[in-house]
Amino acid sequence: MPKCPHCNYELTLLERRRKYKCSKCSKLFPQIEIETKDFVEFNKRQRKLDEEALTEQKLKQLELDKFVKKQAQIQRKAKMEELRPIKFQEYYKLNKEKILAKQKIFRHENGQRINLRHRILHRLNIEERRQLSRINAWRNKNRLLTADITKNGLFSFYNTESDDIMPTSSLSYLL
Repeated sequence: MPKCPHCNYELTLLERRRKYKCSKCSKLFPQIEIETKDFVEFNKRQRKLDEEALTEQKLKQLELDKFVKKQAQIQRKAKMEELRPIKFQEYYKLNKEKILAKQKIFRHENGQRINLRHRILHRLNIEERRQLSRINAWRNKNRLLTADITKNGLFSFYNTESDDIMPTSSLSYLL
């Protein structure tokens, strides 16, 4: 039930006038205004409750995740010790022909799919590459233009020799 903003007393709805009236201080309040305030306050309370519940859930989930990760790590280490008594380089040296043959077979069987994937990625990234090349071209043009301007003397940097030519006080009438 909505409360009066002034005296915190319960408000009654006057349906025909679409206003709330306070029984204690007899003031009228627009229905939309009161319901909006009430809804906003309700949302704030619910958000706080949800955040508290979520933090508790997150803490429990984090503890569970840490435990599960630790157990998985222990199991992986055990499997690695069982399955890989030889290092990979040694395995590669011993079975080089076998590995290369498997790779060749895979490329032969999946060549069209791999090429299609490369073409799709190329099409997806073409706009980005075009944009980057345009930016690089503009940067090069700007670099060349500034070098040309400073070289030809179209733009000269401040030097102390120009102070002797004309005093600034003689130019003050222009202001």
